[in-house]
Amino acid sequence: MHLSEIIKQAYTTALEKGFWDVPYVGIESDDNPLAVTTKLMLINSELVEAMNIDRAHDLANEPMAKLDFGEELADAVIRLADLAGYLSIDLDSLVQTKMEINAKRPRKHGKRY
Repeated sequence: MHLSEIIKQAYTTALEKGFWDVPYVGIESDDNPLAVTTKLMLINSELVEAMNIDRAHDLANEPMAKLDFGEELADAVIRLADLAGYLSIDLDSLVQTKMEINAKRPRKHGKRY
């Protein structure tokens, strides 16, 4: 499945399940200027959940913890795809372009980490 298909499915499902209904997030407008910010924080919350699993477990030796960690990463991707769908962002081409740019950059992009 291409990223564009994942984005379409994630956004459609989020719409159907009420994740864009007012007052939860609603459509970004003068009445609700924080819709995108709210979605970004929900993406972040999935990554924090993954970090907490990593902190509490040895992912290399605990298959269930690794599965739980992977599920949190999947949740983050789904929420990110939902937001990209809402904003009509073509992540397929943008990710490919950024990967090509990054392949030509120096080690650690010239930074310490």
